[in-house]
Amino acid sequence: MKSYRPYTPDQSFLLPPSPREWLPSGHLVFFVVEFVGQLDICSIERKLQASDPRGERPYSPRMMTALLLYGYATGVYSSRRLERATISSAPRTARRSRRCSSRCSKPVSQPGL
Repeated sequence: MKSYRPYTPDQSFLLPPSPREWLPSGHLVFFVVEFVGQLDICSIERKLQASDPRGERPYSPRMMTALLLYGYATGVYSSRRLERATISSAPRTARRSRRCSSRCSKPVSQPGL
């Protein structure tokens, strides 16, 4: 049986400690993660489990589905743009939020991913 790469959306990072600390409570990403958590993705997992067990462990189907749905919801349809956004947007949003937290009255929102 294949095992997936770890997917822990509440995992703490080095900077900032947790995404829940730098994203506003009503952020779209929380809705998407909760929605995907309720989906029945057994057919996707069966397909992955039936494939060749050699090679790299696949990413979690739930994480990939959440990423795809969030991208579509924010107007990012290209897989290459989604990849770039996962690398560049989150740290930038965290830095802005931390700088602004002491002088802003409302949370900083990040357009797109």
